[in-house]
Amino acid sequence: MFTAVHRHVGRLSGDQPNIKDNDLKSILTNVYDVFIEYGVINHVLTSQDSLNAMKFFCKHMVNNHMQKKILRAQIIDHEMFTLIRNTILSIVEKNNQLTEQDWDPFHAMAVLLTSALSPVQFDDGRVNRLVIETFCSDAFFNAVKQCMENLSSTTEQTNPTKYRILSYVFRHIYAHSKTYRSRIRILFLDLAVRCVTSKHYVDQFEKNEEASKDFFLLDCPSFVLPNSIDRHSEIAKTLCPSLLQDYRTILAYRIQRKSTDSHKNVYLTFYLKLLNFCTAIESTRDMFVQYIPSIITQIFTVLKDYLVLESDKAITGIKDEQLVITILTLIYNLLPNSAINVAIKENAPMSVLVLLSGKEQLQMTNGNFERKKYVIPKAIQIEAQNLLPLLMEDVEQLERPEEITRASVTCLAKAVKSESHMCSGMHASSVLMNMNTIVQNDQVKEQIVEQGALRLLSDCVCDPSIAIEEIRQPALGVIWTVSFNPRAACIWKTDQALIAQLFEIDRTNVNQPQSVANNILWQLVNEERFVATQSSIQRMLVLPNGRMQNSDDALWVNINTPGGEIVVFRENLTQEQKEMLKAEREQTASLPTNNIQLYEYDLMISYCHRNKDLCTVIYNCLSKMGKYRIWFDQEQMYGSTMDRMAEGIEKSHLFLVCMSSAYKNSNSCHKECEYADKRQHKVLFLKVEPNYTPNGWLGFYLGQQYYVDVTKPDFLTRFKDLIKQISMQRNETPDYSMLDKIVTADVQTAIANALQKKSEGKLGNSDTNLRHSVSTSTLSSVSSRSSLNFNDLAKTKIDDVSNNSKTTMRENMTSEKLAKYYPARYSYSNINDDQDSLNDIVVSISTPSMLSLSNEGDIVGLNDQVGGFKLDLLSAMMPQMNRDSIRVSDLSLNTERSSVNQDQSVKDWTRNDVLEFLQRINLMHVSVLSQDQAINGQRLLDFCESNLSPSLTIISTADYERLKYELHKLLSP
Repeated sequence: MFTAVHRHVGRLSGDQPNIKDNDLKSILTNVYDVFIEYGVINHVLTSQDSLNAMKFFCKHMVNNHMQKKILRAQIIDHEMFTLIRNTILSIVEKNNQLTEQDWDPFHAMAVLLTSALSPVQFDDGRVNRLVIETFCSDAFFNAVKQCMENLSSTTEQTNPTKYRILSYVFRHIYAHSKTYRSRIRILFLDLAVRCVTSKHYVDQFEKNEEASKDFFLLDCPSFVLPNSIDRHSEIAKTLCPSLLQDYRTILAYRIQRKSTDSHKNVYLTFYLKLLNFCTAIESTRDMFVQYIPSIITQIFTVLKDYLVLESDKAITGIKDEQLVITILTLIYNLLPNSAINVAIKENAPMSVLVLLSGKEQLQMTNGNFERKKYVIPKAIQIEAQNLLPLLMEDVEQLERPEEITRASVTCLAKAVKSESHMCSGMHASSVLMNMNTIVQNDQVKEQIVEQGALRLLSDCVCDPSIAIEEIRQPALGVIWTVSFNPRAACIWKTDQALIAQLFEIDRTNVNQPQSVANNILWQLVNEERFVATQSSIQRMLVLPNGRMQNSDDALWVNINTPGGEIVVFRENLTQEQKEMLKAEREQTASLPTNNIQLYEYDLMISYCHRNKDLCTVIYNCLSKMGKYRIWFDQEQMYGSTMDRMAEGIEKSHLFLVCMSSAYKNSNSCHKECEYADKRQHKVLFLKVEPNYTPNGWLGFYLGQQYYVDVTKPDFLTRFKDLIKQISMQRNETPDYSMLDKIVTADVQTAIANALQKKSEGKLGNSDTNLRHSVSTSTLSSVSSRSSLNFNDLAKTKIDDVSNNSKTTMRENMTSEKLAKYYPARYSYSNINDDQDSLNDIVVSISTPSMLSLSNEGDIVGLNDQVGGFKLDLLSAMMPQMNRDSIRVSDLSLNTERSSVNQDQSVKDWTRNDVLEFLQRINLMHVSVLSQDQAINGQRLLDFCESNLSPSLTIISTADYERLKYELHKLLSP
C-alpha cells in the first residue's frame, strides 16, 4: 500500500509548481483507489498501515504546497476528502482507546485541511467547506464533547494523544471560527471550566507530561477567557475558589515548557490571567481577602523573579514580558478592595515599580551608574504608570495629573468599547473604581473636564451598549466625585438625558441605602431647590435654662467683619460694635414670627463609618451630659440621604466634623462640610485619626481654626476641651462637674481600642456607603481655650476671586466651549491603540516626611502652627468657587485676570494699581495697606518680603499668607 501511494504522490515533486487541476485530480483518484483496495472499512481507514500511508500522503501534499490547490472547484469535492473526514472522526471517537500511533495520522490530515485556509478564510463559505464539514459537524462536536467530559472527571487516566488532538482542535480550528463561535461556546465552555476546576488542573503543575499540561494549563484557559463575556460573573464565581485554593503550589511553579528555550512561563501566565479574570467581579475579588498578605507577597516575589535586577536599583532585562504585564494588571484590578489595597501598599516593591514605569535604566559599572541601552517595553511602562498613582498614601501628592488622567481616560474608553469590556486585562469596572481614587485630587477633576471625559463618564451611565451594572455603579461613584468640580457640575446640569437617567436609577433604588444617583442629583439639581425652602427661615437656639442665645447677658457675642465672623467678649465691645448689634436685633425683631424657628438639635456629628467606634464613644459621653440634643445617625439612612443630611445641618446649632483620612476621602462627608460652609454654619473640628494631617478640601475648610485632638493621651483632658468649645459657641459657662463620672476607665479603654482598630471597607465605595451623619437628641459640643483671646481664633473667610465681577474677567460657557468640554458624542475613534501619548509618562512617588504633631499641650500657635502641625497655607488659601452663584449660562472658567498691566513690574505699581490688586484678591479690609496713602508697588513688596512676620494686630496670618501667595503667582514666570 505504502509503495503504491508513494508512486502516485511522487508525481507531485516535479509537476507541483504548475500542476493542472485535471492532473491533481487524477493523482487524488489513484491514491484513493489504493486506499479502497487495501484498507477501507465503511469508507474509513482502520488499519495502521493505511493510516501511515495516509500520513505520508498528507505530508507530501503539504510539503509540495498542494494544500492551497485543494480548494479549487474541481478538487474540493473529491471523494478523497470524504475519506479523510471520516477517518479523522473515527480517530477522535476512539476517546479513551486512543494510542500514540493515532496522533501522527490525525495531525497530518488536520494540517492538510486547515493549512489551506488563512484565519480570515475560516468563515468564507466558498472555501471553508472542508474544515467545516470535518470539524464542525454534529458528529465531530459530540466526539470532542465526550472526550472533554472524560477529561474533567476525577478518574481520567493520562492519554497524551487525546490531549494533543483536543489542543489542536481548540487552538487551530475553534479559535478562528466566528460563524460557529456561539455554538462552540455553548457546547464546550462549561466543559473547559470543569477542566480548569478539576484536580487535574493543579496536578499539571507537578507533572512532566507536556501534552496534558498544554491542554489544561494553556488551551482550556485560552478558551474560557474570551468566551465567558456573557457569563463573566457566573464563570468567575465558579473558577475563583478553585484557583485560590492551591495558589501556593501554583505560584511556586518555575518549570518552563520543554519545547522552548526561552525563559517564558506561559503556564503560570495563564493562571494569573484567570485570576485577573476573577478580579473584575466584586464578589470574587473579595475572595482574595482570606489569602492576604501571603498571596500578595508571593505575587510580588514572582514579579521580581522574572526581572533581571541589580540590587533593586536597575533593571537590565525582563525574562517574561507577558507574565510581568499580567502581574501588574492583576495588582491593579485587586486595588479596589480596601483590605487588599492595604496589603499591596505594605508589600509592593515600590523601587522596582518605579523602574518599570520608566524608559531607560541605569546599570552599575565599576561602582558608577552609567546609562544602559535596555529600554523597558512600552506595554509594561503603561501598566506600571497606571498602577503607581494608586499606591500613593496621599493622592494630593499626585504629580503630573494631566498625564495620569489621560492614561486612565484612554484605558476606560478602550475598555467600554471592547466586547469584553477589557483593556489590556483591566476591566472597565476596575478602571472606574481606581479612577475614583485619583479623582479625589482636584487637579485630576479639572483634567477630566479639560480632556472632554465628562461625556465618556455619562456614556457609562446612559449608553445601553456600555452601561451594564458592573460599569454603571462605579461610573456613578466617579461622577459624584467629579461633580464637586464646579465646571463639571454645571456642564452635567445641561444634560437632560443624564438627569433623567439618574432620576430613573434613584427611583428603582429607593429602598437601598445611600443611592449614589440620589447624591449626584442633589449635587446637580436638588440642593438648590432645598436651599430655597430654607432661605426664609431664621433659627434660634434656646439654652436649657430657657435663655435665648442672643440675649443681652451672653458672655460672648458674634460680630460680622469684612474679614469674616469673629467672637468678642461682651465687655470688650466697642461703641460701634454695640450699635451694630442693636441694629441687627431691631432687624430681627421686625421679621415675621412664622419665619423664626428654634434649633431642634444642639449638635450634629459628621463622621465616616470607619471611625464609628470612636465617634460613638464620644457621642455617648456627650449624651450623658444630659443637656445636649445630638443628631447622630448610627444606621445607614434610606431614601433621600442628602435631604436628611441637609435637614440635620439646618436644624442643628453646631456642626462637629470628625476629621480623618477616611472622612477626607468620603464624598458624603465632603458634601456635608461643603453644605455647612455654604450655609455659614458654626463648625467645630475634632481629629479622630492619629498622625493625620488634614489636607485637600478638608484642610481648606479647617483653615486656621482650632481643633480638638482626641487621639492624644488622656481622653478626659480632650473631652474637657470639647465641652469648653461647645460652651463658648453657646455663650455659656462650661460645666465640668460630671466629667469624672462620664469619662471612666472603661471609656478610656474603649477610646484606646477604637484608635488601634484597623478600619475596614471598600476603598472605592467608602464615600458612597460608609459615611454617617450624626444626629441624636442630646447636645454635643466643642470648647474654647482660656489662654487665648477668642478674637485671634476667628475663622478668616476667603472669598472666591471670581465672585468679584468688577475686577475679574469671566469666560462665559458658550456653545463652542460646551461642545469642546461636553461633545454630543465621545470620540472613541481618537483613542490611539498604541497609546503613544502615554509613552513618556514618568510617575514620581514623592514621600515627604510628615511633620509630627506637637505633644506640648493643646494650645494652638498664632502664626503658622495650627493644632500642633504646620499648615500648608498655600493649599489652604486656594479660592473656592461659590457654586450657588453659578448658572450654566454664565459658567466661569475661573480665568483670573486683572486690568493691571501684566507687563508692568510690581515695583512700578501706583497706589491705584495696589488698591485694584487688593480688591481683586479680597484684601481691601487690610487697613495697613488699603489706607496707606503712600502705598505703592515697592512698599507692597517690602511689606511681603520682610523676614519678620507682621503683628496680628496689623494683619492676620491668613491674610498675610494669602497676600504673599497672590504676589508669588504674579511674579512667577
